[in-house]
Amino acid sequence: MYLPLFLTGEPYLLSTAMAGLVLTLSGVAWAIASQVQGRNPERLSHELCLRIGLGLLGAAIVGSLLATLLVLPPYVFMITWALAGAGMGIMYPRTTVIGLQSSSLENQGFISSAMTVADALGAAVTIALTAIVFALLLPLGTVTAVAVAITVALGVWAAGLFTGLRAHVEAPEAVAVEID
Repeated sequence: MYLPLFLTGEPYLLSTAMAGLVLTLSGVAWAIASQVQGRNPERLSHELCLRIGLGLLGAAIVGSLLATLLVLPPYVFMITWALAGAGMGIMYPRTTVIGLQSSSLENQGFISSAMTVADALGAAVTIALTAIVFALLLPLGTVTAVAVAITVALGVWAAGLFTGLRAHVEAPEAVAVEID
């Protein structure tokens, strides 16, 4: 979310349309990756989707951090955030399925609500903490503030990696239905 702001300021000075292209490419990559994972459930297990998604997201965050620190050309951010979008597109839909498959039929409503609240709360807290860090560090320069904000994102990713690599879901057993 700080990337378009960063790209419109020093040292890049891109137009808002060009800076916003980073987010557009990320959204398109998210949609395409989500479509791919949804159409290949036999070949892409939940665990594999989590690992691929976390890998792409980690590569995107590290790549963005390096691009920020080294002041690499803006197209590097377009590539890294397309990777981030693809990672989220592969991983995000599967987290819902994992949560629902891991719960009993009676608890699925509760689990679905809990996941929605956790998603919203996690995003709000992360954005708020990053905003505080960004605002406090902005006097040191935009590059420093953005680099630290990306480092915070890297910490959140590491927590996701820790839990994501432990995820394992057994496929639910088929229920035979007799028709009389």
